[in-house]
Amino acid sequence: MPPGLPAALFSLNWNNPAGSLVIVSLQDPGGSAVTPDERYVSDTHEQWRVNNPKDGVWALLMRIPKPTNDLEYYLTLSGKTDTTLIAAVGGDPAERTVGVPVPIYGILTDYAPIKGADVFALVAGPGIAGQPGVASATGSTLLTLYDDGNHGDGKPDDGLYANILPGLTAPGGYTVKVVAIGTNNYGDFFMRYANAGFNVLPRLAYVWDSDKAIAIEYESLLEANGWVVDLIHLNAVPQTYFGVYEMIIIGPDTGYLGNWGTTDALEVIVSTELPILGLGEGGYAFFGKLDLDIGHGNGAHGSGTSIDWANSGDRIWNTPYVISLPKVPLQLYKENSGRVDIYLGSQPTGVVIFGYNDNNNLYADLILEDRVFLLWGFGDGPIAMTETGQRLFVNTTYRTIP
Repeated sequence: MPPGLPAALFSLNWNNPAGSLVIVSLQDPGGSAVTPDERYVSDTHEQWRVNNPKDGVWALLMRIPKPTNDLEYYLTLSGKTDTTLIAAVGGDPAERTVGVPVPIYGILTDYAPIKGADVFALVAGPGIAGQPGVASATGSTLLTLYDDGNHGDGKPDDGLYANILPGLTAPGGYTVKVVAIGTNNYGDFFMRYANAGFNVLPRLAYVWDSDKAIAIEYESLLEANGWVVDLIHLNAVPQTYFGVYEMIIIGPDTGYLGNWGTTDALEVIVSTELPILGLGEGGYAFFGKLDLDIGHGNGAHGSGTSIDWANSGDRIWNTPYVISLPKVPLQLYKENSGRVDIYLGSQPTGVVIFGYNDNNNLYADLILEDRVFLLWGFGDGPIAMTETGQRLFVNTTYRTIP
């Protein structure tokens, strides 16, 4: 128990009303029994309030008169104090992607900023391992926060403790647990905890050549659905660093039949070993350069609006959007869109089919090969799609990543 609390609240909670727990006794740091100033009891809750508690280590004894097999419980101690710690995360959430440094803050005050404390942040998440300049503990990153004016913390000794977490290596959710230890402005020792969290968004590269309008359509759709999208012109591919991306989209305007881009661009993209979603003729031409079954030389060309769906149990139909699958063909476009259909008569191996040509099931428009190469056979952009088509395309981007 820290010093200076006007009141302490001991709360015992359990999950099953069929069971019961009771607080039997409470002892202060001197070993004396303490009678609560207030007591509250319900079917799943007991609370003792003690005014002006002594600082130090307290002891609480509880009993379980009615145990059950699934009984779970937790005990908390809380109290109001002037000494407060706030945990926060800096930066624009919409720009927080793989590789982007993340500012971590701890704000420590009572009636004035508290100086000279030891403040640490334990950050946990999927892209923690191997961060330079920080200590690792039990799979998390332990970051020291400073109030010296040199670590993104504003002015020295202003109660704002901070440090910069180096760019993370994977998208997803991260937790931040901040602890501060020191002496407050009343001269009392304290230890405070505070929690925060943040998300790192996945980032993809969209490669385009002649149709920037469609590229912008895809950028808008995907950035409204959890992606950060960089539009990269075909000519800029050889100079682009792809290490920050989760996947690459090959635009429908980047190739036709046996022609795709340049040798340099092709070699750079292949060397990334990233999952690739190919769109329309451009994707078909690109996959042909890789001698894939979903590439040039293995398909036909036509137009249409719909597919006959397949593999209904796959996550492409429910992540992040749940797609309703009718018995009739699934309409993805408002009007006919040019499309490439992969011929299935030779029964290619290593492919997973999600959408057949709705007029001829010997051909497929939505098809995955070798787990990381996915062809969306239609050429028109999101504006031409139905709402179902847009949602399925969003799902398709996430499905491209194994």
